[in-house]
Amino acid sequence: MKKAIARLHETEREKLKAYSDLIAALTKYRALARKAGRKRLAKWADRTIAQVAGYLHVHEDLALQSAIAAFHYSGSASVAFDEDLLRGFRKTLTTHEFNALLDVTGC
Repeated sequence: MKKAIARLHETEREKLKAYSDLIAALTKYRALARKAGRKRLAKWADRTIAQVAGYLHVHEDLALQSAIAAFHYSGSASVAFDEDLLRGFRKTLTTHEFNALLDVTGC
């Protein structure tokens, strides 16, 4: 069991390193594109950095959505309040973040 957990942590570290390396490369590329006057490529790098960063937050988004669902099922507030809470949260996500959340949840 400990080995499986250690492998899981190692896999997570590798994923975070890959994300970090990609964001660093994109950031450097964006700066070089700006200096070279390549505005379209710099904008593309900006959008791509935001998308990659969005993937890093999917797990936090999933945890919040799960907490909202648990709150809903607890009966602590009205159904309308719970639905508004979930709807409000989801509306703040970008399309990319929302799609990533849907991918994780399988909905």
